[in-house]
Amino acid sequence: MIDLRYIKAFIATVECGSFTKAAVELNVAQSAVSRQVKLLEESINEELIFRTSKQVTLTPKGKELYDLTKLYLQRTNELLLNDSNRPIQIGIPQGLMENWFQKVLESLFKNEIL
Repeated sequence: MIDLRYIKAFIATVECGSFTKAAVELNVAQSAVSRQVKLLEESINEELIFRTSKQVTLTPKGKELYDLTKLYLQRTNELLLNDSNRPIQIGIPQGLMENWFQKVLESLFKNEIL
């Protein structure tokens, strides 16, 4: 199974043209982006990006994966956005529900934010 964070890091790196700029966009450390892309490459046993000090360039497999994952994320976002009237289910441990979340909900209802 491939972690969605790896795919997002890969896409951001390609679109930004560097690991550093991708890290800024994703609001994570540059080393995290680099590591996530490396883990993605290891999980499929393919090099996806040629790394140089000035730029990142896609390998043929990287280009293919970029196109597919970009389409996947676009379609997933469309599906979720089109289903905006669907109720949200929140899973929360009992301790948090009793000690924290219930108070948050009460406060929101009192202030008529919901």
